Amino acid sequence: MFNRNWKDLRPFVTKLYFKLLVNYDWYPIEASKVSYRMSRLSEDAAWTMDPFFWNSIFVNFKTFVLLLEWIYNDTSREYIAVIKLKNLQQWNREFTSFFLEFLGFINKLDWNKAARVAAF
Repeated sequence: MFNRNWKDLRPFVTKLYFKLLVNYDWYPIEASKVSYRMSRLSEDAAWTMDPFFWNSIFVNFKTFVLLLEWIYNDTSREYIAVIKLKNLQQWNREFTSFFLEFLGFINKLDWNKAARVAAF
């Protein structure tokens, strides 16, 4: 369930995406997918998204996610990712752990491939 905490938005969207992907036969038409998406919202998020639902704004998953991000996404997400990326160091941990954390920060930034390579 998603209520309105921006920190929970990304994991919520990922779980929702995989739920609909794996159980595609449970939700064969877009209307059933939209209904399921709405059922996973609670309290403030449900109240906020309700008018969009009744006016048929959610034509697909991408529209639903874009609207959620527009309303609930952290505006300082990119700034925080840049600061954490600058301070990221491997220290005594495994490279894979370090690299996965690096990729997590990079994915939050709207950088092209050359900028991503330069950051590494």
